[in-house]
Amino acid sequence: MGKHSWFFSKSNGSYALCLLLWGLSLSGLPAAEATPPPFVPATSVPDGGDQKQTDLRRVIIREVMPALDETLTLFDQHDGLPDSTLIWGADKESNQAAIDKLLDKAITLLDESYLSDYRDMIRTLAQQNKARQVKIIEMKKERILAPLHAETSTMERMNPFLKTKEAYDKLIGETEANIAAAELEIEKLKAQLGAELRAKGIQVSDEAVDALVSTVPGTDFISLAIVFENIKEVTLVLQKLTEESSESPETARRYYGMYVLLAQMLERAQTLFVETVENVYIPNLRQYEQDALTNIAEAKRLIAAQQGDEEVLRSNISANQLTIDASRNYIVYLEAMAKGVRDQIENTRRIRATAVNTYKTVAVSSNVADLIRTGNRNFDKIMKLNMPQLRAFNNTALRREYEQLDVGLIKDR
Repeated sequence: MGKHSWFFSKSNGSYALCLLLWGLSLSGLPAAEATPPPFVPATSVPDGGDQKQTDLRRVIIREVMPALDETLTLFDQHDGLPDSTLIWGADKESNQAAIDKLLDKAITLLDESYLSDYRDMIRTLAQQNKARQVKIIEMKKERILAPLHAETSTMERMNPFLKTKEAYDKLIGETEANIAAAELEIEKLKAQLGAELRAKGIQVSDEAVDALVSTVPGTDFISLAIVFENIKEVTLVLQKLTEESSESPETARRYYGMYVLLAQMLERAQTLFVETVENVYIPNLRQYEQDALTNIAEAKRLIAAQQGDEEVLRSNISANQLTIDASRNYIVYLEAMAKGVRDQIENTRRIRATAVNTYKTVAVSSNVADLIRTGNRNFDKIMKLNMPQLRAFNNTALRREYEQLDVGLIKDR
């Protein structure tokens, strides 16, 4: 996996699995099988309460802190290593690579939250609806050749695999009702996610939430927000452990060293997000735009030379122009998002630089808990930003084009 691999979304728990299984039962049935069961709405709010916090703290104690402890050993030896070595052995470059690998492991462990439950439930419900829409198309085709109920014999009506037009109408109606119910549930979950993000200082409109959960870079940003929130939770654990180990200055100092690494981890997560946007997503979108411009030029040349079907070629020109419009809108959106996070990085770097200097000061062991508490308050200021909107995201044609562009971004990253 590459250095941006932590952004790949993970499945979150049995709830998403249950939703997926319902989706398969609703949308994957052959037309001859039983009527799909009714849509079952999700619980209105994913569990963000005590159990989630207990589970997170268990992950922090059992997995994140050992990774940080291992990383701190490498961090402590870093300044004493040579810049490079011609023989076998550690140097600053190899040591930093090992540090980054361990930080990425910790970042992945912290990409877990009830916020990701929102994201995954919305995505699962949307995928189920796409499958239902495909199913409706299939049923409408099969309905054409199906007999009316009045045209069937008594023997034919005993055939469990025979579907009449009336039976198809019932199935189609129920599937359409399931789609409508799922759409209402999606809108409710989006509103709740927006409220949660705003409560954490991220100013986001309902339309911007839609783009966040429906686009690849948007889900990457949610992952970043989740990691940030969980890093704050780790600092609270470290603060508590430090207060409980006041009789051991060396232990307290080591806990502060872990806090230093958390600041470094946050900077790395933010930097990887910006690099992914600027070095992967935007260049790929510019290439899609350039390909569309080339296609338009070729279509115009064929029309002028009367070497093709003019009606089809003009339709192709319109389709390619839509790709160009969507790519340009997408690039503006991503540039604004990257700038917001890049501005945060400067604040994170100041926090990290101060923490590193403090860690290297011998006197740190006398007031570590207070230092960590101050650091946590500094973290609170970082994620306060205004999320941009993806232009015309509610336009049906452009939205479909954004979805197609997303398919390419997934393949290319």
